[in-house]
Amino acid sequence: MAEQKPRKDPTAVDDTKLRLYGPALRPDGRQSMLRLKKSENNPVLEADLGIKTEGRNGKEGYPIKIETPMAPRPFKSLMNLIINVAKSKVPCEFEMDNWGHPFMWDKDAGKNVRSKERMIISRFQVAKREDGVITFGVTAKGKDDVIFEFASDEFHPIMQNGQPVDVKISSSIAAIAWAEALTEVYFTHYTVNWQEPEFQKRRRLENMQRAQGGGQGGQGGYQQRNNGGGGSNYQNNQQQQRQAPSVPVPAMDDNGFDDDIPF
Repeated sequence: MAEQKPRKDPTAVDDTKLRLYGPALRPDGRQSMLRLKKSENNPVLEADLGIKTEGRNGKEGYPIKIETPMAPRPFKSLMNLIINVAKSKVPCEFEMDNWGHPFMWDKDAGKNVRSKERMIISRFQVAKREDGVITFGVTAKGKDDVIFEFASDEFHPIMQNGQPVDVKISSSIAAIAWAEALTEVYFTHYTVNWQEPEFQKRRRLENMQRAQGGGQGGQGGYQQRNNGGGGSNYQNNQQQQRQAPSVPVPAMDDNGFDDDIPF
């Protein structure tokens, strides 16, 4: 029986109240959804299209998703882009292309293999329409496009003089609030829970071992020269060095990829 990975306890990043909900893309589908995830030290935006692949061999199809891993800086750039579009006084539209080396199914290997060539994983679209509504779109090759609209919270409508404010105001406020909330939640969690990536740890330990070995050799030569090549102090030092425990160094993965970076 295959060993199951332990489930991770949910954090503030997983809070359902931070999600965006969009339309059902197909008559037989469910509501689409966008949520923030965290993989190692990296943010991931996952769009669930609310539809499934066709089932095969008596098995039910799996949910179709567009998963976009990012580094912290481009994630912050995307949030800033949403805020700036929301503050724009005129209709506008911007796009962000997301490149990477995704894992793809290899028939010969019988498993998912990281692509050697860089390719577009997904594309984000941030826009302010003529009617003032702020939208966030997600698209990927071979998958349905989905567009999320920012709107005032139905349980907390913004009023002015007893009347709901114009959508141009409420949509912009909602978009800015969402972008700022995701930024604060992610970077607070990122700062508190940051862990040294495994590939960096391996390199650091390897460098420490090399530095330790070189330093001991140089020190031994220095002692040998000062003790005429056969003094008792030199021999005692050499014996202590041989008895000193070495620093264990984890083996480098065969694939040579950085485990911390999922793309």
